[in-house]
Amino acid sequence: MILIDSKKSDIKNPVAYFCGALIPAVGMIVIVAYISKKSELPKK
Repeated sequence: MILIDSKKSDIKNPVAYFCGALIPAVGMIVIVAYISKKSELPKK
């Protein structure tokens, strides 16, 4: 959806625009997964 919107908006580099929105979203998923599994991680 973001890639299509960036192409319609006539942005010079739509792939960079797409990655700029996708990378933070994936980071949020990783943070949520880490917090939810934090108690299961091995401790020293």
